[in-house]
Amino acid sequence: MVAWKFIVNAGSDTGQKRETNEDFYLIDKDINLFIVADGMGGLAGGEAASSMVTKEIQKYIKSADKERFQSEDTLRNLLTESFESANVNIRQKIEDDPLLKRIGTTIVLSFIKGDRIYIAHSGDSRAYLINTEGIEPLTRDHTLVALMLSEGKITPEEASIHPMRSKILRAIGPFEKVKCDITSRVIQLDDIYLLCTDGLWGEISDETIKDIIINNGNSEKTIEMLIRAANKAGGGDNITVLIISPTK
Repeated sequence: MVAWKFIVNAGSDTGQKRETNEDFYLIDKDINLFIVADGMGGLAGGEAASSMVTKEIQKYIKSADKERFQSEDTLRNLLTESFESANVNIRQKIEDDPLLKRIGTTIVLSFIKGDRIYIAHSGDSRAYLINTEGIEPLTRDHTLVALMLSEGKITPEEASIHPMRSKILRAIGPFEKVKCDITSRVIQLDDIYLLCTDGLWGEISDETIKDIIINNGNSEKTIEMLIRAANKAGGGDNITVLIISPTK
């Protein structure tokens, strides 16, 4: 089994049309846990939600018994439970403070164990695999428009302008129960993994994202270029980008 090390770079920007940044990202190299969250609730509410949930998930995973990391089944269960625990935690805070009743957050995380990377998500923050062969989404948006698109009820062109395109079907906080999708891949040396909020993919195409990353590698400059491109395209939302690439 390859003893992988990782280059990780990340950045976040308010964008051109928002007053505050409700996104949050976390880098924990001690356990190779990386998270991107897109808060909902407006002003400080969304910012609090994304930070709170991210740290709750990190705490849950770091406090788990070592045997939980020994098999793919137990690890998948652990990731699912971390989302569920965070949901219970934030909903309790909502009950205690009515001013927080509308808060919540989408989450996408990567957790690396051995030669595999696990991706878990709820909402429309995304993960991508990028290499010389192209760019591949590793997540499917939990939105009304994505559901309608998968059922053939609308076209991709209609989806891009649909009035309900921001309707989230899964997130941590707004719903009594939370569900997350989990996928895993064997890590390859030339692979690059991208976690991002819709402030990036909603403004620039997957192909543009791939070209910027392939041409510039995993660097602080690449993060800046992606954020700049999203802002130039409109910057309609907060923009958060986190890039992970393996190295020996």
